[in-house]
Amino acid sequence: MPLCLWVRGDLSRGMPVLNTTAAVVGSRDSTGYGASVAGDLAAGLVTRGWTVVSGGAYGIDAQAHRAALAAGGAHATPTIAVMACGADRYYPAGNEDLLREVVRRGLILSEVPPGSSPTRWRFLQRNRIIAALSAVTVVVEARWRSVP
Repeated sequence: MPLCLWVRGDLSRGMPVLNTTAAVVGSRDSTGYGASVAGDLAAGLVTRGWTVVSGGAYGIDAQAHRAALAAGGAHATPTIAVMACGADRYYPAGNEDLLREVVRRGLILSEVPPGSSPTRWRFLQRNRIIAALSAVTVVVEARWRSVP
C-alpha cells in the first residue's frame, strides 16, 4: 500500500465508507453499448448511496464518472478518480473538464506527488489503489474488435 495519498477535492464532505464504494472500470475504446452499460451501472450505484471509483481515463472510466456526477444529486461524494499522475494534473487532457467537475463534487486521489507525470507502470499502481478502495469491482469490456 502507498505511504500516503494526495487528495484533491472537498474532504469536508467526508471520505465514503469503503463498504459502499464500487470500482467501475474497463476499456478505453469502448462501444456505445459498453458506455451505456457503464453509465447505467454507475448511476444506479450512486442513487443507492454508493460511490463510484474509477481511473479518469477515456472510455468506460470517463462514462462511469460522468454518470455518477449526473446521478449524484445530494450524494456527498458521488465519484472518486484515482490518477496515474500527480493529483494536480488533469490527465488525459481531453478529460480536463470532467476531472475538474470530479474535483468540485467528488475527489481525485493519487499516490504520487504533485507534478508527477503518468508513466506506463503508474497505471498498474493506480489500478491496485482503485481495487483497494472498492468493496466490489465491475469490469465493462464491450469494445470494438475486428472480425476476421
